[in-house]
Amino acid sequence: GMGFPELIHVGAQANFAQKHGIGITLGNGFVGRKMYSLNLEYERFFGKSKKHDYSSTWYLASRLSYVYNEKSDSDLADREHIVAVIAVGRDFNFSSKTGLSLDFGYLFPIYERTMPEDGVAFRYIHEHSPTLRLQLFYRLKTQ
Repeated sequence: GMGFPELIHVGAQANFAQKHGIGITLGNGFVGRKMYSLNLEYERFFGKSKKHDYSSTWYLASRLSYVYNEKSDSDLADREHIVAVIAVGRDFNFSSKTGLSLDFGYLFPIYERTMPEDGVAFRYIHEHSPTLRLQLFYRLKTQ
C-alpha cells in the first residue's frame, strides 16, 4: 500500500471474531527520499459487505507510527517522528480473497527529534495533518 505517514509499505494483519484486526507494516520512502516507517495498528470493523458476506466493510483505525527521515542533502539533518493516527476507512472487496482498503484520518504528533538538534531537516510531518492510505490486500483465509 501507500499512505501518509506509512509511506510505500507492506504488512500483515490478523483479524479476530470478524470485528477486530491487529497489524504491522514496514514502509519505505518516496522516490529520492531516504525515509522509513514502522506502523502498528488496531482496527475495529463494523457493517457487512453486501456482495461478499464474509467480511465487514467499514472500520475505525488507530495507528502508532515511527517515521525516520534520513538527510537527503549534506546540508540537512536526520529527523525522526512518532505519531498517532485516528482514521475511518472502507474495504472494497473484489472477491472473497482480494480487495482495496481506503482510509482517511488525522495525525497527532507525539514525539519529534532532529539530529543534530540544531540542524535543519526536511519536515515530512507537520503538526495535526490529515492522513490518507490506500492498500491492496490478499486474505490468506476467509472467515
